[in-house]
Amino acid sequence: MKEIIRKHTIEKYSSKAFDMYFKGCNVAIFDIETTGLMPARDKIILTGILEINGADSQCIQYFAERPEDEAEVIRNTLAVLSRADCIVTYNGRSFDMPFLEKRAAKHNISTNLHYYSLDLYMILSRYSELRKSLDSLSQKNVEFFYGISDTRDDEINGYQSVQLYERYVNHPSYELEEKITLHNHDDVMQLYKLLPILSMTDIHRAMFCLGYPAGDFIVNKCTIVSDGLHISARKGIVNNDYICFPTESTPYNMYINASDHHAEITIPSESIRPGISVIDAQAILNDLSDLERYPAYESGYLLLKTHDKINYMEINAFVMRFLKLLEL
Repeated sequence: MKEIIRKHTIEKYSSKAFDMYFKGCNVAIFDIETTGLMPARDKIILTGILEINGADSQCIQYFAERPEDEAEVIRNTLAVLSRADCIVTYNGRSFDMPFLEKRAAKHNISTNLHYYSLDLYMILSRYSELRKSLDSLSQKNVEFFYGISDTRDDEINGYQSVQLYERYVNHPSYELEEKITLHNHDDVMQLYKLLPILSMTDIHRAMFCLGYPAGDFIVNKCTIVSDGLHISARKGIVNNDYICFPTESTPYNMYINASDHHAEITIPSESIRPGISVIDAQAILNDLSDLERYPAYESGYLLLKTHDKINYMEINAFVMRFLKLLEL
């Protein structure tokens, strides 16, 4: 296995909406190259991780000089990813992360990572209008649309990368290695440059449905149900199963399973008029001083929805504050 480290000076991306969910998080950009699409038989040949830290930013790549190096590539990759709170990918929820986990399992390698997966492709596909404007939401197509395609140096695609690797295994050369690794390097660098495109998405609805980090919790998704607000999440450290029922001091239901760290929380709501439901936020948080600037808070209550309009931003802000302050 070969480790390739390229140093960069990169400022952390910042916007009002992005910082609401990810300020203070260690963000890593991640991409893999494989011999095919089936983790049952195909292998990981290259991983790339971009860690953003100003002048100390770096892109770390692990290259399998032989197919037998896959286990070492996976171990080193997981060691770097363990430093991240948020892992940014392009279609990573469907491909990169499951592929990595399945290949790790093949080698009996634990993938016990506690991170939030920010899949830019999923957000663009489900929570933006770009699909109506573009023939394809491939990363390179989106780069062209966003006007950053000219900052990419590599000239191959993923399929060509696999072909070059097959040649490399039989006849190793620096030239082939450089072409393969440059493609992966540019994928992660370009993906980071695409983060501002989140401003073209319904990011608060996306986070409501896809989750976000919240203290020691990773929210999977929120759902408005008939009797309140339901939160599905994962907790970082869990020593024992935990369950609580509504009381005056804890007016919510919560269950945390110690074996898989999964948490289910329901905060009751009340209907003040047909189609309008609210949560007594004051009874749960006591201090709402940092939330009352949002328009859906009034007199200590959080307005969940008005008929078909759901207040995604305000709900997410409430859930993040609630989980960050939760003491178990």
